[in-house]
Amino acid sequence: MVAGITPSGEPPFDAQPSASSAAVGVDLWLVRLDDLVASEGGLVAQSGADESARAARIADPVARSRYLASRRLLRGILAQRLQREPGALKFEVSHHGKPMLAADDGPKLHFNLSHAGGWLLIATRIGGPIGVDLEFPRSGIDLERLARRVFSPAEQAGLQRATERSAAAGQHWFFSCWTRKEALLKCLGTGFAGGASAFEVDVEPTMHTVSTPGHGYGSVCVTSLALPELPAASGRAHAAVAWPSCDRSATASQGTEGGAVLRRHWLEPTA
Repeated sequence: MVAGITPSGEPPFDAQPSASSAAVGVDLWLVRLDDLVASEGGLVAQSGADESARAARIADPVARSRYLASRRLLRGILAQRLQREPGALKFEVSHHGKPMLAADDGPKLHFNLSHAGGWLLIATRIGGPIGVDLEFPRSGIDLERLARRVFSPAEQAGLQRATERSAAAGQHWFFSCWTRKEALLKCLGTGFAGGASAFEVDVEPTMHTVSTPGHGYGSVCVTSLALPELPAASGRAHAAVAWPSCDRSATASQGTEGGAVLRRHWLEPTA
């Protein structure tokens, strides 16, 4: 898909997963943004007019290059799945600002993306919404104060217990909970405007079902992701993905997490 960028790790890259397998699974793409920028000339997708205009307003040249590279990769992934030309894809945003494909022909392909620490994580799913979040621990944040705004009372208590064990344990607990919660809210399409403290996402590494009445689905499944070692990043990365209508019986030879199919396509530069 990208010149100079190849899939790595396990499970192996499936270039064109079938429509039936995509309907029950989530595809995850992880890449270092600067690797995308370095291979920019080989990207198959071109930026749209809106993306080019937005890029022109980004003063920082590094941020501008990363933004364009991420949008071109996203177009390439979506176009491959839909068997369309990347430049023909049109996007719109929801009332709460969640980006989505404007085209409604063929299977409805949903996507979500998150970037942090110079890395980009993209998730796609056919047939229903998806939410994903990627975070690296950052210093200078009052975790307990922020938790009081977005965590439920039980989650705040869990953070306090972890912090009493050690500062590192508290930080790990916070970002595990935060990424799961943000992935859930992005799946719902509300972001933190949807009332983050109303949902309890648990922080165990297994899949957790969250009741979401009034949001179009009875429940949403959320799970943390096991990421590879990410070089040139400070601290251990945390990531989570969420989607509705979880099928706990789904399995796949390409690897599972929490019993649900998650196809992982970790991308890295070739020599």
